[in-house]
Amino acid sequence: MGRLEDGTRVLWVPREGPTTARLTFRVGVVDETFVTRGTTHLVEHLAHTRLGLPAYPSNASVEALFTSFDVRGTPDEVAEHFRVLSAGLRDVPVHGLAHEIDVLELEAHRGGPSVWDELRRVRHGLRGWGLLSTDEVGLLAADPQQVSAWARRVFTADNAVLWVHGAEPQTSWSTLSRGERLPVPSPSELPGRRAAWFTGRPAVVAFTAVGPDEPATWAAWWRLHRALRQRLRAEDGSVYDVDASVRSTGLGRLELGLSAQTSWDRQREVVHAVQDVVRDTCADVIPDSDLESWKRGWVEPADAGDAADESAVVRSLDATARSWLLSAQQEPGEFRRAAPSEPRAAAVRPEHVHTALRELMGTALLQVPDGVEGPVGLTPVPSLSTGVVQGQVFVGARHREGGLRLIIGPRGVTLEPAPAVHLTVAWTDCAAVLRHPDGRREIVGNDAMVLSFDPADWAQGRTALELLDTLAPSTVSVDLPGEPAAIRRPPRVLSGLASWSTSVLVTLSFAFVLFTLFMALVSLDSPNRVFAVTFTSFCALLTTGFLVALVQRLRFPRRQRTTMDTRSRTHVAVAVDQALARGSRRLARNVAIGAWVVTVVSVLVGAWHGVAFWPAAFLAAFAVRATRETTRRTHRGHHVE
Repeated sequence: MGRLEDGTRVLWVPREGPTTARLTFRVGVVDETFVTRGTTHLVEHLAHTRLGLPAYPSNASVEALFTSFDVRGTPDEVAEHFRVLSAGLRDVPVHGLAHEIDVLELEAHRGGPSVWDELRRVRHGLRGWGLLSTDEVGLLAADPQQVSAWARRVFTADNAVLWVHGAEPQTSWSTLSRGERLPVPSPSELPGRRAAWFTGRPAVVAFTAVGPDEPATWAAWWRLHRALRQRLRAEDGSVYDVDASVRSTGLGRLELGLSAQTSWDRQREVVHAVQDVVRDTCADVIPDSDLESWKRGWVEPADAGDAADESAVVRSLDATARSWLLSAQQEPGEFRRAAPSEPRAAAVRPEHVHTALRELMGTALLQVPDGVEGPVGLTPVPSLSTGVVQGQVFVGARHREGGLRLIIGPRGVTLEPAPAVHLTVAWTDCAAVLRHPDGRREIVGNDAMVLSFDPADWAQGRTALELLDTLAPSTVSVDLPGEPAAIRRPPRVLSGLASWSTSVLVTLSFAFVLFTLFMALVSLDSPNRVFAVTFTSFCALLTTGFLVALVQRLRFPRRQRTTMDTRSRTHVAVAVDQALARGSRRLARNVAIGAWVVTVVSVLVGAWHGVAFWPAAFLAAFAVRATRETTRRTHRGHHVE
């Protein structure tokens, strides 16, 4: 243990053969903001371009709290690798910015966020640990000066540790700049995220909890994981396995998670089983035999100098380096493979495990599949805003009573997509304002709420756009790339009618209503009753179609999107869709009832006149189609197309 010439701290364990080394910095995704998300990853790629394509194995990665650069080769190869790499971090080659951004965009398509990332987004929002669930928004408008400034701040010798397993490191291996240690950010949680549940991806039941990094916490989670596997896998056979995750968030805290994937037809059963297992496990004290079994697997001391077990030494070196970076100590303690918590683990008692498990469940956040209610005793995660900002009010371009409203004020923005549904983003809690070249705006809140604004959807849309750009904080405003485009003109609003097409629908609807009534009266005295009734029914069918189109246009005008894309959808967007879908389901139900009434009346009229009323078959087909549409919208109440 020691330091290089530039001040980088070093951990070294000697061995014969190839040298394995890793340079780790205490900077990661949680240190960024939503508008700078991906900057650390971009710096890592740019610094690596100076190395070209080396013949020896090397890699780099960006995690939540750390950024690491790995290499394995001869001592000369390792030395040259770190000399070139440190020069690239000291003076980032920003001339390759556009090329590496393209590479990172391709890398982002390799996979979406995990179930753990989705739980972090709901718990933490769009900051800190919640940023692990988001796209790398900072790449959309990356600035060379901003990228270089970030590298100079965080990729310094005082914020790094180098560990080496092999040849003795030379003091000239690194030429990093001096700087300051980056403190570990404290995880912040949104309100209402403890002992709560929300709707997530289908056929997956998962939950996380947070607690102290103590042996009793590990033992409690081990016991719960074992109990869930016994019930869900061994007894019920409702899942293939139960995945466990334990991750340090720094500052002596842990994030613990359990996840199980099942089938569509058994997801409700799994939710109830998880509830039963958690209740029973929290009620009973862990048996002594189980606790002793956990202790035997928790600590396995071994000789740190055992060269035959290289992987164990590497893991211990990496754990020591990371612990060093997370602590405020300038010098590490004694390096050893045995976990430093070995004496504490031996002192754990059953009552300690029982208390730890109950405390963990008090912080639990549960994700249930779509269409399944959360367990009794847990509260649903808040999905809508409780406050409304004061400011200038704008109405939708196709305005109707109780329709869309947008309020823009000095304290934030409120969108009302439906009566009593408020979505508010305060400027003090705004993560980003994404500005598209065509005038569209995405107002992103730290609670993962996203309000989409298109001037063409609003009366006085240009005025609203100017006011929005004036009041939005410049520190979170991001100009997205693209060619400037003309802002679409909103349709005229005339006496509550959406446009000229609505006026045409109104005229045709009333005309056909009057004409249908006239033909119904004429058919009573017509000598050719079959023709008269048939023609009258045809007019009635056309009238129904025009009226349905008119009601659809007046009640459900084109509404704004409330999320950027499907990967940005949250429980907030689902709640908005539910509110907007209720009226759509009512309309489909009313149309179906009306169609069946018209069909029955038509058949009765035909029977009264003693004719074979074959047009009733077309009316019945329309009624069946309307009924199927009602059923579809009822079962898919969360999803408004």
